[in-house]
Amino acid sequence: MTRAEDDDPRRSGAPAVVSLAAWRALASIRHEYLLREMFEAVAMASSAAAALRHEGALLPEWLDILEPPDEIEMPPRLVHLAGPDRDTVALAIALRSPMTLLEGKALLEKVKLSFIKAMSTVALIVQAYQTGRIRAARPLLVALERKGHEMPPPEQMAALLRALDDLA
Repeated sequence: MTRAEDDDPRRSGAPAVVSLAAWRALASIRHEYLLREMFEAVAMASSAAAALRHEGALLPEWLDILEPPDEIEMPPRLVHLAGPDRDTVALAIALRSPMTLLEGKALLEKVKLSFIKAMSTVALIVQAYQTGRIRAARPLLVALERKGHEMPPPEQMAALLRALDDLA
């Protein structure tokens, strides 16, 4: 196996774990299917799934709904987490997930500093574009921004959009 194959989340066997906020972001632009295309398996904490079902969302069969362990030891900078975010991170730790999909700059930063692989919906969309799973990223990123999802600061967003245009 090559180094690139070793780093491929689809080859790990463990599911990627998606948070409530990341699912909402993808669902708001009707691209939650990207999770299944990008990862061999996808899981969600039961508390996040319950919140989505309470909102009337229908979750696909390929999404594994799992109960996070109560006894998981959270990294020190993440002990303050509660609710679905805590459950998402606890599940990712317990499963040794190859990727955790989260929203919120502060949360992502703390999770990454705790040596947990994580990315935002913006990063997922860019990666999907780079790997040919979607034809264009710009319209999806603009739609996320219009729907009020947290985006990179304006100067970073502008640079990202220019870079995406250069890839086309």
